[in-house]
Amino acid sequence: MRTALVAFLTTLAACGSAPESAPAEKAVAATETPQTPAEPAVQLPPPPRYVGRWAESADQCTDGWWRFWNDELLTKARLRCDILPPDVASTDEKRRMVCQSEGKWSREEWALAYPAADTMTISRDGGAPITLRKC
Repeated sequence: MRTALVAFLTTLAACGSAPESAPAEKAVAATETPQTPAEPAVQLPPPPRYVGRWAESADQCTDGWWRFWNDELLTKARLRCDILPPDVASTDEKRRMVCQSEGKWSREEWALAYPAADTMTISRDGGAPITLRKC
């Protein structure tokens, strides 16, 4: 019985934890981080010039605004237009739209002009031009 106990304790002592690694090894292991491959930078085109909030006058920036995104227009007067993706005929100065106003849908083509950096003139399918200023 005594021999079995000594053999058991000897085996138990041999199963102790692995030796502690040296401090230099710990420092290297702690600073190593998995390297992720760098993704190539994607150059996005600049947004169209019309993107932003516009109004006919500065005092209308809070209550008479037109809000353009890349693909949508909303106005305070409840005009909503989907700005269609550009094709060969569409540019920053000419955009095709599908608009809804008072429950009616229409397909339109708008001509946009920029007489100054903060000014845009819109001509809608033969209507009188509307001049907006950036808010």
